[in-house]
Amino acid sequence: MGNDERTTSGDAADLTETIYDLSDRAFGLARGVAGGEPLDPDGTRKALALREQLEALGPAVRQAPDPTLRSALSEAIVDVTYALSGGTAPLSLRMAQLIRDEQSR
Repeated sequence: MGNDERTTSGDAADLTETIYDLSDRAFGLARGVAGGEPLDPDGTRKALALREQLEALGPAVRQAPDPTLRSALSEAIVDVTYALSGGTAPLSLRMAQLIRDEQSR
């Protein structure tokens, strides 16, 4: 394996790790808002910064060979939008599933 292959492989692994980390953070924000914890001003600033990070990764994710990254990015953007809206924006699929699961208990 040449240096270019290792770099590309390393870049893909870094992108995957970054997307899933940011996606988890966005899901956490959405879960908090859905649970009745609105964002305070600091939380709003952090959520806006998170949305900027997610949007900036869009071009790299669209070019990535792993289609699950596109789904993770989309879900994260919807989750952070939901959190920033105070719970009035549409839910991501994973948030809808979580709420459905909690209501069926």
